[in-house]
Amino acid sequence: MCSYLLKGVSFSVNNNNASIQILTASNYKKWKRDLEFSLGIMDLDFWLREDKPDAPTDSSTTTQRTLYAQWEKSNHLSLITMKRSIPEHILSGLLDTDAKMFFKVVEKMCNIGENVEARHLMDEITTIK
Repeated sequence: MCSYLLKGVSFSVNNNNASIQILTASNYKKWKRDLEFSLGIMDLDFWLREDKPDAPTDSSTTTQRTLYAQWEKSNHLSLITMKRSIPEHILSGLLDTDAKMFFKVVEKMCNIGENVEARHLMDEITTIK
């Protein structure tokens, strides 16, 4: 295996282990699946499932405040998780934004398509010992 495939971010939550490989140009699909799984078992994927709620005001209900706080926490911790699994040279070109927009920008940067998948498979084939 490539040495970069051995590097990643690992989590253990309630006896569920998850790891996210460091994002490369050719492993976006696996990175995305691993990230979604990891955030899901940590119950941090709220930002992915729901749009950002309106910021609470003086007239907001307790439920609205709780929903906003939950979304903010999910968004913040998910951004940290994503940034830990992306190399510095890629991160430097990304803007600080909410997790959903960050996710979309990374997807565009990785230019999902058949060429990327083929490149990933070629990388795996050429590194098999």
